[in-house]
Amino acid sequence: MKSSAIVYFYLLSCSILFVSCEEKQEEQTNTVYYGDYSFYKKLDTTATLAIDGYVIDLDGDQLKDSIILEEIKDLAGDPQLYTMMTIKLGNNKNYVIKNISGELIPYHISLPLPNKLKSDMLYIPQTGKGENYFFVWDYQYPDGTALLTVLSLDKQGVHTLYESNFYIKEISDLNGDGKPDLVGRSHYETGSRRIDSLDASVYLYQPYQVLKREHDEFIVDSSLTKTYNAAHYIFEGFKDDDSIYVLIPADHNKPSRIALPDSIMDNVRGAG
Repeated sequence: MKSSAIVYFYLLSCSILFVSCEEKQEEQTNTVYYGDYSFYKKLDTTATLAIDGYVIDLDGDQLKDSIILEEIKDLAGDPQLYTMMTIKLGNNKNYVIKNISGELIPYHISLPLPNKLKSDMLYIPQTGKGENYFFVWDYQYPDGTALLTVLSLDKQGVHTLYESNFYIKEISDLNGDGKPDLVGRSHYETGSRRIDSLDASVYLYQPYQVLKREHDEFIVDSSLTKTYNAAHYIFEGFKDDDSIYVLIPADHNKPSRIALPDSIMDNVRGAG
């Protein structure tokens, strides 16, 4: 989105909200910081750059809400695209979320739950519950680290449900409870060798984890984890095992366990 269009959107969305709230309660603004924000707060009074913005009815009250993504001007050029998200609700409640690290939504993630926004930076899945989940991905650094932040918005406010390195393969409602389940790994997949004769690659056994919403956090669900791996990967236990080798076909058919000669196994174990 071009800068002039962003500024126009920002002013328009704010004016819409202020006009629609003339007869409502006094405006309430809540500012929330995440992680180690001591350095960030030193930049708190500097100018910001509007990165993107959206108008949407988040809470189903038929009033227009807005979401503004911004970057601290002094941080422009850093790997992340935005570090600040402002949520303005039509009922005059505002939430300013600072010190987050936002990047583009990773292209390889399967997202069967449609995004409520037309955005490539912020994912709010359509779920069966009256709650909004905000998925924010950090830039993936060369060492493989990539922070995932999941926030929720309900009548009580904004909550942090997850904030850790997690490499998502899929976000869907696997158990039909109306909440998103996260499929992925807590580390970057390593150890591979291409086998041309089989048109496949061999990886060390690294099962997926399935995280489900439990109260105010996402936790590993053993039953969903076992079922998912058995259906889409292989299941040989909940932990990584470098003595088990998994053949993953290039045509994306279901992986299978494979036995390899010692020489090839040693090469696979040493591969990054």
